[in-house]
Amino acid sequence: MILMVITSRSAQSTKLDHGVAESQARKQMNTEPKKLLLESTLTCPACGRQKTETMPTNACVFFYECTGCGELLKPKPGDCCVFCSYGSVPCPPIQQQGSCCSKS
Repeated sequence: MILMVITSRSAQSTKLDHGVAESQARKQMNTEPKKLLLESTLTCPACGRQKTETMPTNACVFFYECTGCGELLKPKPGDCCVFCSYGSVPCPPIQQQGSCCSKS
């Protein structure tokens, strides 16, 4: 939030100042490190059941048992984990650097 103090300036000048400050804030946001998304919704290819899970930041999840039908999910060829294959969000290593522990 930007706090503006209006003294004897005109409203037009204040709007310009706000626009400059907003532009600078956007530039700072683009240079800050990207925040990791740690929740991903897995969708079972067998039954369609969806469940949101928290992804570990220090390991890949190679197997996941569907809570709906019991299907054992495994990564698709070329993917490092079940989150990259069946999740709404890729695993943290992929989010951070574009490669994962199993691909190094």
